[in-house]
Amino acid sequence: MNDLTPIDPPGPDADDENDAVERISEYLEAGRVPYDPSIEEDPEARAILRSLIRLRSLSGELIEADAASLPAPDDSWLKGVLGAVTREARSGRDIPFSSTEPGDRFLITEGAVRGLIRDAGDSVEGVLVGRCSIEGDVTDPGAEVTISLTATVLYGISITDSAEHVRAAVHSALLRHTELTVVSIDVEITDVFIARAPKADTEGAPS
Repeated sequence: MNDLTPIDPPGPDADDENDAVERISEYLEAGRVPYDPSIEEDPEARAILRSLIRLRSLSGELIEADAASLPAPDDSWLKGVLGAVTREARSGRDIPFSSTEPGDRFLITEGAVRGLIRDAGDSVEGVLVGRCSIEGDVTDPGAEVTISLTATVLYGISITDSAEHVRAAVHSALLRHTELTVVSIDVEITDVFIARAPKADTEGAPS
């Protein structure tokens, strides 16, 4: 697995990130009404909103898998995921598309591609993407790039299979929506929700 150098400048103040996440979370809890254009029409805010929706979905999967015996993710883990979403949603570099017409220029932003990668990974059952990055000169058409991402999987789901499914989903999405020359998609499973052993009921047990 490659050691990747961060390509983003330092993010905003952590308090600002936390405030944004809290505001968007409250908006989601309210059923996304009344419509808030500052959230629904802002790429960074929409990225956080999608991740919060995915976290809810993951929570539902945990309940179905007997959540009473599973440890809930701690605040630092949740803030880490949402902090990564906030930073990666920024526009970043421009990634050009080829064009046969002189003077025409078509492009997609790096932030949009990272969002695409995240959505593809999150589409795999029982998986939540943590961090994703693109290494290589994406501004040079045809240049080779490497995709790297981390993910959490639910207890009981095969880590190997999950990583392969994420890799396939990301590869398919990039083929459909970009012209990137991807030479490697590195998927690292960094967290697993592991079931705790139920506490023994000692009431009425023989002494």
